[in-house]
Amino acid sequence: MPTAHRAKRFPPIFELPVRRPGWTIAIWLVAVVALTGASRSWGGGYENVIDLPGSETSAGADLLARHFDSPEGYAARLVLHDQDGLADDAAAFEELTARLESTDGVLAAGDPLEPPNLSPDGTTAVLPLRLDDAPRNLDDDRRQSLRDSTAGLPSTVEASWPGALGDVLSGNREHRLPEAVGLGAALLVLLLVFGSVAGAVLPVLASVLGVLSGLGLLALLAAPVTFGTSAPVLATMIGLGCGIDYALFLVTRARQHVLGGAEPGEAVRRAVHSGGHAVLVAAGSVAVALLGLYASGIDFVARLGLAAVVTLGTAALASVTLAPAVLSLLGRRVDRLRVRPAARAEAEEGGAGWHRHARFVSRHAVLVVVGCSVLLTVLALPVTTLRLGHVDESADPVGSTTRIASDRLAAGFGPGAEVEVVAVLDLTAPPDPATLDVAEAVLAARPGVAHVTPFEVSADGEVAKASVVPLAAPQDSATVDLVHDLAGPAAEEVERVTGDNLMITGQTAAHVALADEMAARLPLIITVVVGAAFLLLMVSFRSVVVAAKAAVMNLMSIGASYGVLVAVFQWQWGSSLLGLDTSVPVESFVPMMMFAIVFGLSMDYEVFLLSRIREEWVAGKDNVESVAAGLAATARVISAAALIMVCVFLAFTQQDDVAVKMLAVGLAASVAIDATVVRLLLVPAAMVLLGRANWWLPGWLERLLPPGRSTNGVR
Repeated sequence: MPTAHRAKRFPPIFELPVRRPGWTIAIWLVAVVALTGASRSWGGGYENVIDLPGSETSAGADLLARHFDSPEGYAARLVLHDQDGLADDAAAFEELTARLESTDGVLAAGDPLEPPNLSPDGTTAVLPLRLDDAPRNLDDDRRQSLRDSTAGLPSTVEASWPGALGDVLSGNREHRLPEAVGLGAALLVLLLVFGSVAGAVLPVLASVLGVLSGLGLLALLAAPVTFGTSAPVLATMIGLGCGIDYALFLVTRARQHVLGGAEPGEAVRRAVHSGGHAVLVAAGSVAVALLGLYASGIDFVARLGLAAVVTLGTAALASVTLAPAVLSLLGRRVDRLRVRPAARAEAEEGGAGWHRHARFVSRHAVLVVVGCSVLLTVLALPVTTLRLGHVDESADPVGSTTRIASDRLAAGFGPGAEVEVVAVLDLTAPPDPATLDVAEAVLAARPGVAHVTPFEVSADGEVAKASVVPLAAPQDSATVDLVHDLAGPAAEEVERVTGDNLMITGQTAAHVALADEMAARLPLIITVVVGAAFLLLMVSFRSVVVAAKAAVMNLMSIGASYGVLVAVFQWQWGSSLLGLDTSVPVESFVPMMMFAIVFGLSMDYEVFLLSRIREEWVAGKDNVESVAAGLAATARVISAAALIMVCVFLAFTQQDDVAVKMLAVGLAASVAIDATVVRLLLVPAAMVLLGRANWWLPGWLERLLPPGRSTNGVR
């Protein structure tokens, strides 16, 4: 069939890069520049806002907002420390306060030596600030003015910035080194795969431009929608990892056609037509899993998934348009600047080594299944001690301004000084000081409480609030237990003796509530995603067994990766290599995010492998031959794609944000386990043992499914 006639059958998105490569490249360059410029002019910032509608923490926060006037602006702090005592530095602090109040963007600055801002030992103080905007929205000039404001302090005084303001002033969580390292590692892998510089650079170039455009879109979307501070880093991680893999898939297909004798233009056309749809379906499966986070009902987590979908989509689009366009212009020149000789064997999907591997798995299927199952079970055992929570600034890198501030505050004011737990009394009668004293005494008597501030009554006399300061640090399990106690037995006792309803709110309480919600809703997310995947595979491959086996094995690989997380971050197995010097809980949203991402990625590998095995089976080969041929044909691509993703994900462990480190380690472990132990060993071995049962589908069920070619044991 002539090329012109065949081209009309495909969507324009697959034809444009081949017929108008110059226009395609120009469109992408203009889009990247325009979106980047627009995001800098009209884009929004990122902030961790945890809202749990219907929860007690949300109800308590709403009650406070209605009955207490909130100070204007954004609350921030500066921590001051002098080991010889701060009393002698009073004059310098007056000058500091005056400088801060005259700084553009600062609405007010307090007195650090006024109680309760001064620590009991007099060595540490907190200077409260009110900013006119959130720290991440401050421009470079205002950030520099804040940094310069402490330059005139005595040499004995140490100044450190905690919280979000400390992050932006020091550049924490904003450096681009992880992306550079990840791209460099990916380039090395691609050089090994292609053997040519141009062939290695092309997938990376397409992915980078796709991610840059996606980040521009995300910043514009962040103006009306609130995304967490981890959103752009997570979006970059997923966009780069998946984008390079998708471009690799298409470029590899095109080079195979060229090495097989096709002209470059025709080779690119065939690669895009045969592989473009597969790439979009693969990206769609990951996107569906990420958007499935909306089923959790927690906007903070769902929007992190949405952020990743934005760059995933632009990276996938770049892989099916930009990469083929550049390849069309390069033609055979893509193989110049080679680091190793080209070989016609590269045109073949499999290799002698992978064929030997496939035969080994087939001959020792029982041993492989037992060995892999034991390994995955051992890796998953640490999950029994999984503790969800929020990682505070005490886990930031040693020497960072946020870590210094956290350590000084804990030493000067106690470990619980940074805990924000607010007790809110909904008064049913005019406020009675004696009643408020009783409520305060009840809370102060609870185990784990350091002290309780006196209740403050609102101007309308309908609500009272007090701060509860625990003995333990924010991320300590004792603090979590205390919050549960205050919201349960303590609240019941206060209501019994005062007749007023007590609610517990505040940032720390919100993090505890979020962890509880995550733990409660994770089974629902798992059920929804696994159920959808089961139905998709059953319809696609006309087999109940294949679908059920895939779902179970995906769960096994995810469980093993969860175990790796616990061992590294809770048990501290190798955590020092990540810059952590203390045990931390697993950030509450990480397991749910990991599940959605990993399940989507593992489905890509599963479909790629099973599709080829099914082709061999339908073509007439027996079960063992089908599994061996399918494995040999796909193992090289699966392993190369997985290695690239692992390199990209591990590079992000250099980020200061511990939650990002967890996602990076968890995703790298998941992909490595899934692409090696599961896809290249466990799945084919299990299929060899199941034999013809692999393709079993009850007749009554087949009649209910959409039309498709049956593989129900009969050819």
